[in-house]
Amino acid sequence: MPNEEGLQNIKDPNSPTGADEQRIHGMHYGATKLIFQKAEELRKFPTHEEEIIWGYLCGNKLGVKFRRQHPIFLYIADFYCHSLRLVIEIDGRIIKNRE
Repeated sequence: MPNEEGLQNIKDPNSPTGADEQRIHGMHYGATKLIFQKAEELRKFPTHEEEIIWGYLCGNKLGVKFRRQHPIFLYIADFYCHSLRLVIEIDGRIIKNRE
């Protein structure tokens, strides 16, 4: 059961040590602290294409709230709208350059 901060210790079956891991529930669907840290890094350095799309999505311009680089379980969505359960991913040449 999650504590007051939304954290819950979960046994990670893929962990080589079988260690418990804290995961955050709610709209993050069990994303780990490591995923949150990576998402924070990605928010600091958006691609040009992400900046363009964010210009259309930010500030409830479409009548719904979007989030950038949003942790969802083991993934980080480029853009996420929780009320619509909508993920928008920006793919292409720039993704290959990030890796």
